[in-house]
Amino acid sequence: MQSLMNLVKRNMNLYLRNRSSVLFSFLSMVIILVLNMIFLGDVNEAYLANFVAVEENQVVYMTGSWLMAGIIIVNVVMVTLSALGIMVKDEEDHKIAAFLVAPISRTKLIMSYIIAACVNAFILSIVTLGLSQVYLYISCKSLLSLAAILKLVGVILATIFSLVTFLICIILLVHSTSTFEDALEGQEDEIIIRCHEVDDHILELVYGMKMNKHKISCTYKGAIYMVSPQDIYYFEAVDNKVFAYAENRVYDTKYKLYELEELFVHTDFFRASKSSIVNLAKLIRVSPIFNGRFEAVLSNNEKFIISRQYVPELKKKLGI
Repeated sequence: MQSLMNLVKRNMNLYLRNRSSVLFSFLSMVIILVLNMIFLGDVNEAYLANFVAVEENQVVYMTGSWLMAGIIIVNVVMVTLSALGIMVKDEEDHKIAAFLVAPISRTKLIMSYIIAACVNAFILSIVTLGLSQVYLYISCKSLLSLAAILKLVGVILATIFSLVTFLICIILLVHSTSTFEDALEGQEDEIIIRCHEVDDHILELVYGMKMNKHKISCTYKGAIYMVSPQDIYYFEAVDNKVFAYAENRVYDTKYKLYELEELFVHTDFFRASKSSIVNLAKLIRVSPIFNGRFEAVLSNNEKFIISRQYVPELKKKLGI
């Protein structure tokens, strides 16, 4: 239960901290109010007065109530869509797959998105309801009764629940459809990791598998190549240029060493000196030499010197 509540809190904060999402949720209300005050208000009141024999104040109250009802339902839809957009974004960024590495069921994960969307939509809808009462009081000195407000809150809850349920079904259907299309093109391999807790070793394993699917752009004799990280033995900076050394080629890259270090964090790539990054997956043996430095031999029999200041990190990575 605690993990579910933490996920709900995380999803709610992601939405509420996104100022643009919250702003656009209320922007529709502002636009409708402005249009009503400038263009539609008098037209609606005049049209209603021709069919209903009531006082002018009551006509204003009825048109204002209709307007607020429309604003509330629009706000419910906008907030719910934005809140559930976090789930789509997490799926796109492969964060859901990362969450599932931890001992969290997919059902609990999806429930966290549903609950967060419902709570966010309800909170902002109640705020909108409060603002609508202020508008009605200013325009016609009338307010809804407590019983009417309670009924309206119930309608808002039912609408939010129905809308979230409908949208979640669409999101899951889209996900299933894309999976089906992938299967037609050729099913990709799937690896499921089950562990008691996510530690650095698990993160390195996950990031390593993800990075092997990503290629970096390099140039060789004027041509651009997309090179897989697992084909690179090491990177080296020479005269403000960074080169990627493969088995039979030396590629030019557009990256800085610190950018490559950040790109390949939690992978087999290791900063060996101020001017080089080596792929430990290509390492055959390593041995100490003078001045606290280490000499590494790669699988292509090339020797590599590891600076003294990076030796402790090397030992940590190799478990020695």
